[in-house]
Amino acid sequence: AAGVSPGSIASVFGSNLAATTATADRFPLPRTLADTQLFVNGVPVPLFYVSPTQINFQVPFGIGSNNALIEVVASSGASISVAVPVEAVQPGVFFTPSTGVGALSFPADGSTAAQRAARPGEPVELYAVGLGAVNSAPEVGEPASAFFLAETVLEPTVSIGGRVLPATFSGLAPGF
Repeated sequence: AAGVSPGSIASVFGSNLAATTATADRFPLPRTLADTQLFVNGVPVPLFYVSPTQINFQVPFGIGSNNALIEVVASSGASISVAVPVEAVQPGVFFTPSTGVGALSFPADGSTAAQRAARPGEPVELYAVGLGAVNSAPEVGEPASAFFLAETVLEPTVSIGGRVLPATFSGLAPGF
């Protein structure tokens, strides 16, 4: 099992995880979808999506630093508890499924990497998950504040072609 990091989005794969497919459609994210719950260290966590073979959930910010015990409880019964390592960071870049292009945008004109290439010296917004703990963390399952930026505790290093690029902000996207 791969590790998880505080506040990240993670997935569990298996069989009989839920009776039907359901997707969260509101904030705060529900802790039960299609009569299915996922527990991390005995606490039900916010769910994005459940299906008979997959569950997408938010890892709590206060998860600790050792192993996380994950258990699924559905109408068909409870799974065994599985220990998953907790990592300070477990970065992953969001991609646009139809194009396979990273979720990059250019704030100067609002275009995206799916529409055009970045220009030299141009600011780029990169959308990722698993960057670890943040200051001013929202309640788990709630969107990030638009008034108080939740910056990552650890500053990520971004490089293209071996060249390290400066990050002007690393944190939760307000409203998400």
